[in-house]
Amino acid sequence: MGVLKYPQKKEIKGPWLISYEKLEELAQIVESIEEKLERSWIEQLRIEIHNKYEELTEEEFSNKLEQTKSDPWYNRHESTCQLIGFDETRLIDKSMSNLLIDGAINSLKPKAINISISYGRLSENKFELNVSNLYEGELKYEVECFEPKAKDEIQYQIERWIDKQKPSRVLQFWSEYGGIPIYFLWLPIIILSINITTTSYKSYDEILKEKSNEIIDQGIDSTNINQAVELLIKMQSDFEPDNFEKIEKPKDPNDIKYLVLVIFITIVSQIRPKTVVGIGKRKRLLEFYKFWIKFVLVTLPTAMIIAPFWKFIVGWIY
Repeated sequence: MGVLKYPQKKEIKGPWLISYEKLEELAQIVESIEEKLERSWIEQLRIEIHNKYEELTEEEFSNKLEQTKSDPWYNRHESTCQLIGFDETRLIDKSMSNLLIDGAINSLKPKAINISISYGRLSENKFELNVSNLYEGELKYEVECFEPKAKDEIQYQIERWIDKQKPSRVLQFWSEYGGIPIYFLWLPIIILSINITTTSYKSYDEILKEKSNEIIDQGIDSTNINQAVELLIKMQSDFEPDNFEKIEKPKDPNDIKYLVLVIFITIVSQIRPKTVVGIGKRKRLLEFYKFWIKFVLVTLPTAMIIAPFWKFIVGWIY
């Protein structure tokens, strides 16, 4: 049977959209991880005692193990779970579950999660997890265990939780590189805006050319030969009557379409999803990002694909 080995340290790019329910799942996993770290630490003590005191009876061995476990030199256990706010306010507890039921969480605007658990005098058995509010490298974890089985079990648990929350490659690309188009879109926005807002008029010469084209399309015959000659003379002499009233040129409808498209791309580039710990005062932001991601990546592309076939679909239904 194959053995799946995870790296001891791992860093995964965001954005991570972490809801209260996902943090509850993480809290249960953290409790299980702490139990496994303790088991690994005890196994470490058992081996050290066995190597040092080979002649102990079973009862003496058990007594020595309990004595060692209570020795402050060996029994160095630390467990810290933190929610860090944007104003550097920190909500700290030994248990992640206790943090989530703390009433103070409602007034917190969290930007990061830090979890650190260790057993042993030199932290030979430890687990650390950090989620930060940055555009890349936003989730990191590290596992060290004396007992290989405990380490594999811990990494399996945390990897399963990560796989459920892990953002897609499209979302990662959007979050990391989505801001680049902004630098190239300002010029098209300016040009299209000028085209739409600026009023331009047809010259008398342009009107003559339009009439000439109409005659050419109809074909020159005895009914319009005089009109054709008159138009030719006027165009050749740059004639313009004194009472000529300028006619406004119609706007190009494509300019508006392109401007809307470019503005939308600019908004998408500007409002990029990033890691959100969606509890306390960040709940609404998490809900917005979920809506925005669905709109940009699902709803809008679907509408664009269906649009060319909409008339056919409606006609087929009715």
